[in-house]
Amino acid sequence: MNRNINLIIDDSGSIEGYQNIKIQDLNNVINGFVNNIICECLDKIEFAQRLDVFKAILSKLAFDGTATFKCINATMLSSRILKNEIDAKKISDIIKDINSLWTESLIVEAFSSFPNIVVQKNYIEHIYTVITVTKTL
Repeated sequence: MNRNINLIIDDSGSIEGYQNIKIQDLNNVINGFVNNIICECLDKIEFAQRLDVFKAILSKLAFDGTATFKCINATMLSSRILKNEIDAKKISDIIKDINSLWTESLIVEAFSSFPNIVVQKNYIEHIYTVITVTKTL
């Protein structure tokens, strides 16, 4: 098994050089085995399942392994809407495939709730939060 995985919902999110694994097959990945995980599909997961899936992803990381998450930041999206920086068509395009969103406070809460996860990078890219974490001992 490739120790670098990209989590996807369907084949449209595949990345060359990574083992592209559908999120529903995550349980088939060995805990503590993966060196590098990319996940840009949290927004496509139902809200009630999102935190559990997030926890399961982190459990797959090997020590010193990294995971990079990219998800819509609902706080940033709403701010851009209020400032009229995003028009109705763009909003419609953004939310058409979204099943859940986290606000800035939920993002911070989720990532800070794990004692062995250290945030390496955390930045906003337009309306997205991109966070890279490392699993420590």
